[in-house]
Amino acid sequence: MNEAKERIFVIDDEPEVLKSIEATLCSFGYEIDCFDDPQQLFEMLKERVCDLLIVDVNMPQINGFDLVEKIRKEFPLLGIIMVTAYGDIPMAIRAMRKGAVNFLEKPLHREQFANAVQDALQQKRSIATTDGGTLTAVQEKILDMIVDGKSNKQIAVIMHRSVRTIEWHRNNIMRKLNANNVVDLIKAAVGAVQS
Repeated sequence: MNEAKERIFVIDDEPEVLKSIEATLCSFGYEIDCFDDPQQLFEMLKERVCDLLIVDVNMPQINGFDLVEKIRKEFPLLGIIMVTAYGDIPMAIRAMRKGAVNFLEKPLHREQFANAVQDALQQKRSIATTDGGTLTAVQEKILDMIVDGKSNKQIAVIMHRSVRTIEWHRNNIMRKLNANNVVDLIKAAVGAVQS
């Protein structure tokens, strides 16, 4: 069903829910990373390309709405689906206002859930296609510095931007070049220069 092996991050404080979501999404051919710790999720979002994030509303460390708001500041284009066991219309509206592309109630029904995930990923692909997948002049400059081995902090100083802005650009560069890590990014950059 899904040839591209898109990567989905899931955060929930209930291990059984994580297992169930992981099993369902893996059966549809997606790559899944599960988290129960928001800090660990943030670190991984900076390191790996994530095509879609699924967030539980009620978690002990941080409210799902606050987490989505925080994520949106660093990763404005990331597709997010929010899930909860106790949903209502005001909560769904709040989720959409925070930037979620969908809001689902637990227990998640397999087909409905799969369709919501597929729709969210299709929406992301549409944005990427509109973008054309080409790097902007700023992104090309950042990519050159990444290939030279410079850190986000060093690049931020050179370009007079915040580290967060450089991270956002780096995330978009990785997405456009279909790279999962720095090694993939360098290979893609070297390949582009050689071709």
